[in-house]
Amino acid sequence: MGMALYLIRHPAPQHVPGICYGQLDLPLAEPVTDAAHWLAQLPARFACYTSPLQRCRLLAEALQTPTLIDARLLELDFGRWEGQQWDAIGAAALDAWITSDYAADAHGGESLGALHARTAAWASDAARQPLPVVAVTHAGVIRSLLAQQHGWSTTQAFDHPLPFGSVTLLDWKPSPP
Repeated sequence: MGMALYLIRHPAPQHVPGICYGQLDLPLAEPVTDAAHWLAQLPARFACYTSPLQRCRLLAEALQTPTLIDARLLELDFGRWEGQQWDAIGAAALDAWITSDYAADAHGGESLGALHARTAAWASDAARQPLPVVAVTHAGVIRSLLAQQHGWSTTQAFDHPLPFGSVTLLDWKPSPP
């Protein structure tokens, strides 16, 4: 039996459509005025963690429970691509990134392997909590944990739908050492 891990993707950010915004600290499109929708999907008591970015942190604060900010819950760092239009980055650069197995060389930020390592380290630490764990985070982090737990390929993980504000329940079973 693993740890009950509730992963909440942040609500929709205010942004210009078509931009790369991994670790850009974008505001929410609408304020979180009522967290009842999320609280109804969570256990009565839980340990709460959040990415430091405001699009996550503001929802975590609305859950009205003590919250631990953890940078390991940040979205993938897209380096020099942050804030650029995907179209301006171009198909050739994106294809090279995919062909490199999502290495950081293409954009100077973080590799997908580094994202997997940091999310696994966070989940391993969070598993020490005596309570179920709630994390308000980003699609990349959630997909990374899902891929690791289920043995999914990168394509399977990227194709997994994660609407803004959705809650994903994962029975986290850490990999054996």
